[in-house]
Amino acid sequence: MPRQVLIKIRRGTESQLPVLDVGELGFCTDTNKLYIGTPNGNQLLVAAQSVGDMLKSIYDTDYDGKVDAAETADSVPWSGVTGKPTTFPPSSHDHSRMVVDDTRNINLLPTDLTSREIRAEFKYRSTVGMPGSGTYCKVITLVGWTDDSGGAVHQVGFDDNGDIYIRRGTRSSGWGGWVKLAREADVMPKGPITWNQLKGV
Repeated sequence: MPRQVLIKIRRGTESQLPVLDVGELGFCTDTNKLYIGTPNGNQLLVAAQSVGDMLKSIYDTDYDGKVDAAETADSVPWSGVTGKPTTFPPSSHDHSRMVVDDTRNINLLPTDLTSREIRAEFKYRSTVGMPGSGTYCKVITLVGWTDDSGGAVHQVGFDDNGDIYIRRGTRSSGWGGWVKLAREADVMPKGPITWNQLKGV
């Protein structure tokens, strides 16, 4: 059948597509998209292989390999999540022992201890300024309240020679000095206990 009339529409690459007149068609030679002009601007009519396919040029307009709609999920605030449960099951944990944290270079001040807790730590003796002997010491910290209204924070330290020390501190004044309590051997003597030991002499 011979062609009687050849009808052409505006065409070019998508980046070169101008604002079409109302009812005017525009064909993108690089993406095979067909637009029509409307009072509100260009409206996509047809995208090549649009049925059942997701075109990168439509769904990933910034070409970063992630669907545009999915990118919004990366920064959804907690308040914007719907269907949240009101309670969460706790993770599995074991309270049968206390883990000793290796914080040998850290000397926490009472102002850093704002949670009610008992913590056990492995330290350089020089880090916490504890008297005694040996390079290392073990420190147990007892925090009874979140501020000074609940009383002081206490630490008990053990050096390598079996000496036991204690210090107290407040958020307002920091740590006091270490005071020696006793030697381990004096507190827990081996062998039979004498009458003088029972009397504390």
